[in-house]
Amino acid sequence: MIMFPIMGTMLALGPELIHVVFTDRWMPGLNSFYCYCMSPIAIGISMPLYSTILSLGRSSILLMMSGSLIIFEWTLGVVFVILWGFSGVAMTQLVIVPLFTCVYKIILLKNGIQINIIKNIFPQFIISSVTVAFIIYLKGLLLVNLTTICLLTAISLMLHAGLCLVFEKKSLIELIDYLIKSIKR
Repeated sequence: MIMFPIMGTMLALGPELIHVVFTDRWMPGLNSFYCYCMSPIAIGISMPLYSTILSLGRSSILLMMSGSLIIFEWTLGVVFVILWGFSGVAMTQLVIVPLFTCVYKIILLKNGIQINIIKNIFPQFIISSVTVAFIIYLKGLLLVNLTTICLLTAISLMLHAGLCLVFEKKSLIELIDYLIKSIKR
């Protein structure tokens, strides 16, 4: 619930962030920026699956997959760099994370555990998509500088929280309770 609004905001404001923070010289890295913004969301989706496999005592499978991940990522990275330049390194995540997530799901299914990923992320995906579309529209009306990027970020996070309050109130309350308990520790 935290990753979707943050990554959505970064996706919506990607060109502006690069322009203001890093200068236009780094604009060719925009595709890499987008790929790397998607990675935390994908990892956030696959990590509970990984943890569940670990809790089943299947660490040997995960160890084998980690080794194959290194080989696969480096091989794919070289091919993608040859095809798409330095953005190719970032693009490997778009292949590897979904692939490993599917493998994790298959392992869990073979162990009698069924997880419906789409059902769990769909509301956050829709809320984030609406928020991103609104921020993209809004930024077209403004002169972009560091102040407006900060303002648009605040608007994005507040809009996302507001939509969650309306459509995902239970999940939002669970998150707030969890955060409060974590802070008190």
